[in-house]
Amino acid sequence: MKIAAVICEYNPFHKGHAYHLAETRRRTGCDYVIGIMSGSFVQRGEPAALDKWVRTQMALSCGLDAVFELPCVYAISSAQYFARGGVGLAQALGADVLSFGSESEMDVLQRYVDARKMDAYTQKLRKYLNEGLSYPQAATRAYEKDLERILPNDLLGIEYMATMGELGATLEPVAVPRLHIGHDSTAKDQGFASAMQIRRELCKDKTGDTVQAYIPEDAYAILQDWVQRNGTASMETYDLPILTRIRSLGKDALDQMPFAGGGLGSLVYNHACNVCTVSELISACTSKYYMTTRISRFLLHILLDIRVPLCTEPVPYGRLLGFRRDSHGLIGELERRSSVPIVKSVAQYRDSLPADSAAKKILEIDVRAQDLHGLAFTGEQVMKAGRDYTVPMAIVG
Repeated sequence: MKIAAVICEYNPFHKGHAYHLAETRRRTGCDYVIGIMSGSFVQRGEPAALDKWVRTQMALSCGLDAVFELPCVYAISSAQYFARGGVGLAQALGADVLSFGSESEMDVLQRYVDARKMDAYTQKLRKYLNEGLSYPQAATRAYEKDLERILPNDLLGIEYMATMGELGATLEPVAVPRLHIGHDSTAKDQGFASAMQIRRELCKDKTGDTVQAYIPEDAYAILQDWVQRNGTASMETYDLPILTRIRSLGKDALDQMPFAGGGLGSLVYNHACNVCTVSELISACTSKYYMTTRISRFLLHILLDIRVPLCTEPVPYGRLLGFRRDSHGLIGELERRSSVPIVKSVAQYRDSLPADSAAKKILEIDVRAQDLHGLAFTGEQVMKAGRDYTVPMAIVG
């Protein structure tokens, strides 16, 4: 049995994702494709537009065979730790292939991966980081002559491939060229639109009608039902909670938060005392040294009370969010291969863990993230806490 994995957010699932799954099957000849998907919050430092179970249902309805949750501590981290979490979990579950979208061919990506092993690259990367550049900025500058060829999806693909080498992973990397619409593009073309553009359309039109052309039919029916009943999540929901947390914690506590280096904690506190919204806070803090996404992720660490850099730990479990009924044999095979527990009951797994274990702390943050994510919607049932203990796995087909 050949199993391919994709690291994803599906925020939300669209036709470009369906193309990627189809190409993954065609290029690898795999029997199954599993998704390792961010849960309640995503790598941009924002809440996912829809909850993790409805996004799971959308993906399963379009051919993905199973969905595992990428724990929140990795999902809201920089590219390094996001990749470390996703690649680490794919390897731990026993996948054979890791498929990802890219702007470039494999030989180009491999040259960048090889360059990272050189002392000159390491020295330049450290120099730019010490100057206050973000990791993506520093990594791009460290590549020197080839930097004009590095596009957003190339950086993440390079990160995946480099992480495979660092972890000694046996995964085969497969790069699938992107079609039509670029990463985070606001353009629309030939039935394709980026997830960012779809989210913007959903914010303007709560019926979901304006995005129908860009989402596979089966997934669209699920999305439309959810949006009309519960709306979509946005960072604006957390204006008062985040500002309250920042002002309550104080400057010294913020400076001790993970990834608060370079004075970021103090900067955020000082501006938080003079703004009224998270959007204003992010704008006030953004500079050539602090990218918007870094600030947004730091704010989520504050909101979720993440005081320890748990993203440096190996992924301790694979939380199964759902699977296709006709892929049931896949789950048994993954249980046989996996080097980490496959979690089907959050309550049972939580109760089995030592109180001070990294796994329990990571799981508690996942639960907290879901409880706070629910507050971003309008439906009474989905706003309730504890849904990680009550919502069943999605089974489609």
